[in-house]
Amino acid sequence: MPHSRTIHKSSLHSLAPGILLALFSGFIVYYPLTNTDIWWHLASAREMINRGGFLYQDPFSFTPREFPWLNIHWLFQLIVYGIHSTAGIKGLLVFRSSVFAISMLLLFYAFPSRKKPVFSALLIGAIVFWMRYLVLVRPVIITLACLSFFIFCLEHFYASKKYRYIFALVPVQIFWANCQGLSVLGPVVLGAYWIGEAGVPVFLTKNKDGGRIHECCTTGVLFAAIALVSVINPYGIDGMLYPFRLLVRIDPVAGKLYAGNVSENMPLPDLVRQGSWYGLYAAGMLVLTAVLFVANRKRPRISHLVLFISFAYLGYTAKRNILLFAFVCAPVIRNIFCQLFDAGATRIHRTIIFAASGVPAGLVIALHTAVLSVVPSESDMSPFRYPVDAVQYIQEHPVNGNIFNSVRYGGYLIWKLYPAKKVFIDGRLIIRTPEFYAEYLAILDNPHLFPRVAEKFGVTQVLVPTAIFERYLKLFRFLYHNPRWRLVFTDGSSALFMRNEIAPTGGISLDSEKNRLTIRAMLKRKWRNDPFVLQQAEAYFAELCRHAGRKPGE
Repeated sequence: MPHSRTIHKSSLHSLAPGILLALFSGFIVYYPLTNTDIWWHLASAREMINRGGFLYQDPFSFTPREFPWLNIHWLFQLIVYGIHSTAGIKGLLVFRSSVFAISMLLLFYAFPSRKKPVFSALLIGAIVFWMRYLVLVRPVIITLACLSFFIFCLEHFYASKKYRYIFALVPVQIFWANCQGLSVLGPVVLGAYWIGEAGVPVFLTKNKDGGRIHECCTTGVLFAAIALVSVINPYGIDGMLYPFRLLVRIDPVAGKLYAGNVSENMPLPDLVRQGSWYGLYAAGMLVLTAVLFVANRKRPRISHLVLFISFAYLGYTAKRNILLFAFVCAPVIRNIFCQLFDAGATRIHRTIIFAASGVPAGLVIALHTAVLSVVPSESDMSPFRYPVDAVQYIQEHPVNGNIFNSVRYGGYLIWKLYPAKKVFIDGRLIIRTPEFYAEYLAILDNPHLFPRVAEKFGVTQVLVPTAIFERYLKLFRFLYHNPRWRLVFTDGSSALFMRNEIAPTGGISLDSEKNRLTIRAMLKRKWRNDPFVLQQAEAYFAELCRHAGRKPGE
């Protein structure tokens, strides 16, 4: 009976930190919608439902597509479409927080040993806090959940030798393979454990243990099965190979066009050189984990070392992969620390840790609460990132012809305007040739190229952002001063132009004090309950007026 009470107390002692970690993790990733790809994901689900089948060709754009569209995210799209249809954007935000919280709970309990639960929760919480803004409402949240499930099951299998843990990976891999191309990471994780926990002990030791040989063979067969079931998707082998096409695109050497012009594809060395927080954070994680492996070299976990090397490469290739690198490193770092400091903590030690952690934890919660307090009170979308009012203007003033749009606006236009209007470009760059994307970038940097492209594709409207992303301001100035085009709408964060002959109004001159006062009054009405956002909106509009006063070549 005393032994039973001890186990019960130990379970409670480890349960509370895990639950608090999950709640903390869910809270820090609850913030307004910021990513732009979610809109074409929602539109894809809507289109699949309307057609009653999968999508094999891109229906959303009017420009040439050189590659077939492998909509490998179809299951994720149907999930988020169902949530959005039921609970709107707030439902998507709750979904992100819930999935991330569950993922962190699985990571916390990945190791059967419950050593140092408070320290473990604090360490993992600190690691994930700094990458919270990389956790977006994208298929990657499914990948995080599946990664944590794989690590949980494999750690428990090699500790208990109960095969139910690894057999559960097969259906999860099938689900994962139909949500995101990063399902290829399933075999990577399994392979790391197969090598480190089974392969190395069997092949590099003199004494061959029959149990280990059986274990190695079984997990080897499972590895093959996990790889094979990845073809169970609407696109078969092409769907399974999809992530390798993406990897070539974002590779820092082979894919400089994408790595240098898409912020989330920027490689680690470039991020560090620019002083980016994410670059410095990833470099710090890289050094810390490497030092810990060296310090713990007498009791190495080969599986963790292979995991670290594999995900370190991913983190090196692109900013978007830093999330995956840190996510996998969190339990690895926690395990090494627990091995290095194996002595059990006394009650007084635990009390000190709790007391010391209360201050930074409270500050983090206060900081995130302060961030949430200045976001729009009547919207769950981050301001200035989506052309909400400009699209409403397009809907109220329909005209013939195609729209030239920024890549960041493409998804939202698809969601709001398709099928009446199609887009020039959107976030699915994988369906475009590098030459097409290079031409698009050339137009932004050299707007005198735009008239030829507009003529070629029948463009009669142009919608570009004028806040946050300064690269589009050259095109804005070119069109604003071009007599063939007319500025028909702007709110300081986006600008809509139409050809003179089809524009429904006389256009907006930003030289006119009356027009400027009218737009400022519109901004005050829109953000009357959000003074901080209003201040930003007025600053963006003032900057736009300044650019309007400059000639295209200046």
